[in-house]
Amino acid sequence: MTVNEIRYSFSEHILYTKEECRDILKYKTNVERTKYSVKLEKDFEKKGGYMMSQDLVPNKENQWIFDRMKNYVKSNYPVEWLEDPHGVFREYSKGDFFVEHTDHVQWKIGTKKNVRLFAISIQLTPVGNFEGGELMVNRITEASKEQGSLALFGSQVIHEVKTITSGSRDSLVFFVSSNHIKFTNTQMI
Repeated sequence: MTVNEIRYSFSEHILYTKEECRDILKYKTNVERTKYSVKLEKDFEKKGGYMMSQDLVPNKENQWIFDRMKNYVKSNYPVEWLEDPHGVFREYSKGDFFVEHTDHVQWKIGTKKNVRLFAISIQLTPVGNFEGGELMVNRITEASKEQGSLALFGSQVIHEVKTITSGSRDSLVFFVSSNHIKFTNTQMI
């Protein structure tokens, strides 16, 4: 697999148990209303997304969440972890959504260019607790709503969260960039 293949990839897997999802949600203690503007291709959408958000900062108590996800990635992709990725809780309630977008962003830290490579979304809420809120990938594939499921999609993959029509949907999203991993397969560089 090449870097570009990862940027355009999509995969799913059950990663956490229902009990572990409930434990993960205990770390969601201070969500704040968040809104995003989005640019897809040449179109700019000022009302790109609305939801509640909170960062999940790794510490001794929650490191197991990061470690489980990192072990899954390492066992399926030729990477070595350099540091924990950015994790963020997303809580979508009635009327919340995130329009079609990609997660491809680039930035510099000093002289080093960093590029987002992929995102991982973990479904934390049981299916019966909400309606709507489908995570659509590549405009046609609906990611699993099963509690504990992981959806990994490359930074170039178009995706969206449909409007929540009732209830509330929680997810934990990890954003993995070039400063978080290095490829162990030299053909990928």
